[in-house]
Amino acid sequence: MADVLAQCDSGEARYGAITHLDDLKANLTANYLPEDLAAYQPERFEEFLSERRRLMAQKIKQYYWDL
Repeated sequence: MADVLAQCDSGEARYGAITHLDDLKANLTANYLPEDLAAYQPERFEEFLSERRRLMAQKIKQYYWDL
């Protein structure tokens, strides 16, 4: 994730096509991933998983109620 953030700072695409922080955050939101970029540190993996479960459950619940 550090490389992706550096890519957003430099504007030079190295991994994928996201070169702006706003685009990265929009992509994370669209894929139900935590927006807190600090959560992508290896020592915070459990926190990342917990937040991802919460976001996915929220999406599934919303889908169900929209049926």
